[in-house]
Amino acid sequence: MSDTGVLEEQEKGVAEKEVSAVDPVTTANVKATTSNVPTTTIDELTLAQTLTEIKAAKPKAVTFAATITTTTRPKARGVVVQEQTMMEADFELAQRLQAEEQGEITIEERSRLFESSKRVGDELESDMSKKQKIDEHVEVEKDDQEEAEMKMHIEIVKDDEVELDVIPLATKPLVIVEYKIDKDGKMGYFKLIRANGSLKRYSSMIKMLQGIDREDLETLWKLVKAKHKNTRLEEDYERVLWGDLKVMFEPDIKSEVWRNQQGYKVTVWKLFDNCRVHFVRFRNLHIFMLVEKRYPLTPITISNMLNKKLQADHWNEMCYQLLKLMTKQEKG
Repeated sequence: MSDTGVLEEQEKGVAEKEVSAVDPVTTANVKATTSNVPTTTIDELTLAQTLTEIKAAKPKAVTFAATITTTTRPKARGVVVQEQTMMEADFELAQRLQAEEQGEITIEERSRLFESSKRVGDELESDMSKKQKIDEHVEVEKDDQEEAEMKMHIEIVKDDEVELDVIPLATKPLVIVEYKIDKDGKMGYFKLIRANGSLKRYSSMIKMLQGIDREDLETLWKLVKAKHKNTRLEEDYERVLWGDLKVMFEPDIKSEVWRNQQGYKVTVWKLFDNCRVHFVRFRNLHIFMLVEKRYPLTPITISNMLNKKLQADHWNEMCYQLLKLMTKQEKG
């Protein structure tokens, strides 16, 4: 073997020794290593990190905030303070009762707390009752003042001139079934016939309104409408009766009655409370109206009526309501 061959053999032996000095890597070793190392996925890693962070984190207090919105009507300052006091007493009572359940207060203290809460409740109820009475008193004073103002526009007049055949309202007979116009020379009469055959005569519309009530008046209007319907009335008394009732129950703003009130002076304003009708007389005109109904009266006419004053037999609620309606209508 040449020197060159010997040298190559030596180098080969050294290389093999160097290789053997290192841990041999074999397929078996690789397989063994692979089988012994557990496989970790991304999800498992994330879960592990989360658990670690939860263990390391300090417990935190969890608080809940509740927002309660209440809508209350405005109350008087005193009532609000009293209700606050009542709430504080109830809160104290609840705290003490809870303490008693835990064995911290005696039966005597519990009884005292109940009495205290009851006393506060009684005081609150008493104060609210007093306030209600004060409010009612103020309202009564206001009504009394308004009534006094209304009474300035009324004149109590006793009508001594009463028709002899006026129907006593206390002994009201049966319903009206027919009416007729009778004449005695130049004088005409309204004759009302009732279901039992009885009849009464009235020389004028005013006299008739003094002797009938609202039911009679409404019945009469139905009879008049049924008799004439849309026919033209020629007879004076029939036309006057129909015209007065028409204006009273079915006023027409275009009627000349309302146009003619302009510039006329009020001479009489009178109330017939038995049939709930009031009557206004001008110089050449008169109008009958239901007390509860609004009519196209001008503010000037109403002002003249109030200045003239309402004539009535006595002061009553009907007078008050009528005057109140007129003053309200005058102001628009």
